[in-house]
Amino acid sequence: GGVGKTTLARLVYNDARVQNHFDIQAWVWVSEVFDEVRLTKAAIESVTAKPCDLTELEPLQRLLHEEVKGKKILLVFDDVWNEDTIKWETMKRPFSAVATGSHMIITTRNENVSTIVQAKKVIHLGGLQKDDSWALFCKLSFPDNACRETELGPIGRKIVEKSDGLPLAL
Repeated sequence: GGVGKTTLARLVYNDARVQNHFDIQAWVWVSEVFDEVRLTKAAIESVTAKPCDLTELEPLQRLLHEEVKGKKILLVFDDVWNEDTIKWETMKRPFSAVATGSHMIITTRNENVSTIVQAKKVIHLGGLQKDDSWALFCKLSFPDNACRETELGPIGRKIVEKSDGLPLAL
């Protein structure tokens, strides 16, 4: 992790043009534990902006289906690790009747996930080049742009090298 997948997805999600394009937006943080009940409930709460007291999968999925039916939605599943096709099929069920033009963004560090969810487009994010890492390090370390090689010397360069191009490591 640390390349900026979630940050990039958040920028897209929060962009005014994107928000105006969709009837509904929902952001669901997934993590390593892929619990369909928790995730469906989180999707409902993101869609409705209200707490949901349901605890069983079937009623949760029916409610989510009703909330999104016929609407153009943007759904983000963030930090997905799960490779279980059956669990994914279960999660996709409530979205079977969304409007044309709906989209799902999935952030993951696991390349197998894109195959399992039958992704139409996969975007691979790479780390920063050394010069870009150095520029970001200088900007973060010296907000007034007073970064000079002599001030940081080899220590700053070692930090940048150890970051291995990962912006969050800086």
